[in-house]
Amino acid sequence: MILSGLCSYAQNADSLKKTDTLATKTVIITDTLPKPVDSTLFKNFLLSHQILLKHPYFNYAQKAAPMPYAQKKRTGGKELYFYALAGLLLVFAVFRTNFDKYVSDLFTLFFRRSLKQRQLKQQVSQNSLPSLLFNIFFTVVAGFYLALLIKEVGSAALPFWQLLIYSVGFVAVTYFVKFLILKLAGWTFNLKNLTDSYIFIVFLVNKIIGIVLLPVVVMIALGNIELRTAILTLSWIALAGIFFYRVLQAFGLLETEKSISPFHFIPYLAAFAILPALVIYTAINQYL
Repeated sequence: MILSGLCSYAQNADSLKKTDTLATKTVIITDTLPKPVDSTLFKNFLLSHQILLKHPYFNYAQKAAPMPYAQKKRTGGKELYFYALAGLLLVFAVFRTNFDKYVSDLFTLFFRRSLKQRQLKQQVSQNSLPSLLFNIFFTVVAGFYLALLIKEVGSAALPFWQLLIYSVGFVAVTYFVKFLILKLAGWTFNLKNLTDSYIFIVFLVNKIIGIVLLPVVVMIALGNIELRTAILTLSWIALAGIFFYRVLQAFGLLETEKSISPFHFIPYLAAFAILPALVIYTAINQYL
């Protein structure tokens, strides 16, 4: 009896254990079944996936690549402008200090503030060293202005230092050739006094232009875009006024010396004043 009772108890215990195991497995299987997914959320996911696959700026379909090391980009500053302009200002300060009387006589002659015009003209003409130095100064400043003008208005691909050398050389060659042509014309037509007087007027005006353009090139080179635009416009107006003044002085000289009429003065003006300007403009557009 006791043995049969123990056997029945063991059989009942095994059946209970199997039942608990099956129940546990059923619970686990039931818990691991996938939950129902919202169809709207799934559609939005697929739509976002398709949009990202076709996005022009995100490479969503391929494996991500590490970003390369960023290289520091060296931007060109205005150091060349600064040192070149500092040198020009220093040179002008030296000239102004050592040739103060000559500079005062230049402005007096230009604005005709003295009645002793002939005497001042002789004094200025006899000072060959400051005259030569200020002519060179005008060439450098005018070349600097021309190089800045090409950079602002034109589309030159040359470095600025190279463009500056070409501009200074161009201005120097232009006025040297003009000087030779006037000298040759005076010797050929026996008008030496007339051509010498006109050469004096031309280079007097050039010296004034060199002094006037010095602060202009400083503001154009170191200023912002608004300041550069305003200064360029004002400089064109000032240069046009100075050019008109030179034309009036030349006409007065020719009228006094040779009693020339305005009708004969127009071809001269076109040949010696307007034509070189057109040549300069054509050369800038074609070669720069």
